[in-house]
Amino acid sequence: RGYQIDLTDQHIPDVFPTNAHPDYFSPALPDHAEVLSVYPHVFEKFPELRISKKVPIQLRTILRLRDNFMISDSLHCYPDSITITGPKSIIERTIAWSTEPVYINSRDTTYIGTAVLFAPVDDRVTLSHIAVRYSVRVAQFQRMSTDLSIAHPLTGEPMHVQVVYTAPMHKKNSFTASDFTLVAEPDSLKPRYKLKCVAYPDDIYTIRVVPSFIHK
Repeated sequence: RGYQIDLTDQHIPDVFPTNAHPDYFSPALPDHAEVLSVYPHVFEKFPELRISKKVPIQLRTILRLRDNFMISDSLHCYPDSITITGPKSIIERTIAWSTEPVYINSRDTTYIGTAVLFAPVDDRVTLSHIAVRYSVRVAQFQRMSTDLSIAHPLTGEPMHVQVVYTAPMHKKNSFTASDFTLVAEPDSLKPRYKLKCVAYPDDIYTIRVVPSFIHK
């Protein structure tokens, strides 16, 4: 059964959380009735234009990694974005939506699970999803190296250099010289060239070239 409630004489704010003030609605009910819940949860005197927008998901992680364990691949969420709907002033300034914390420990494995999305602070905002699936690859890393041969930038003679990097242990011996691209850039301060690695596999971190410089 529905009840019509007149709020004309009530001094309420422009945005009014209805469930927080059930006493406003009790007088309109029979003596034996009790207010359990009110819908909508928010009453607006002057309703704002509602819009929808798709925003990316931010997977919030709490890392408990040690013994050279690291995330070896980017975090993946499915879906990677959701649609949020609500007052224009709120939706326009929302650029992403976060999950509740996901705990990642030191195990050489792929973590797969469900992450619950944070509930909107404002009851006028709704989400197209309440949770997303995620996958996170964790591996133990170690120092590795690969030998390369490059041409001297002045003489063209072959030079042997070494690329030293950190990579997942399960990728050991899987990288070859063709996976790396080196360039020699002139040093503006000294008569030498600086060697830089400008292309390498995604799983590699903290990369450097030995030697780092070639003298003219």
